[in-house]
Amino acid sequence: GVVIETSCNRALRLTEDHLVYSARGLLSASSLITGDVLFSDLAESVPCRVTRISKEPNDQTYFGLNCAESIVLANGIKTSTFGKYHTIPAFWMKYASKIFGIERASSIGDSLVSMLIKMNLI
Repeated sequence: GVVIETSCNRALRLTEDHLVYSARGLLSASSLITGDVLFSDLAESVPCRVTRISKEPNDQTYFGLNCAESIVLANGIKTSTFGKYHTIPAFWMKYASKIFGIERASSIGDSLVSMLIKMNLI
């Protein structure tokens, strides 16, 4: 994982593939660089500059979020609840959670992704 420190005095701990909203677009945490602009609000009107990025030991534990909305403020920084992909999983959770509930929609989504990976489709 990585620790991203910002000028807004907020540190964000994420897996390397976790997606973060920046002035350069939606990027994986591992592709951020010092000086990148992140946002401390959902409207992207309050910028925060990345001041430092450091690696964390491999034995860290990270928690996934099961949410109907896939854009959140994680420790005050605008992020996606997903790593690698955002649009299709976000669409899935927004609508499937209304039908199945959040936990079940997330579980079904994880199963679908596992199946697509085994079929070498993603």
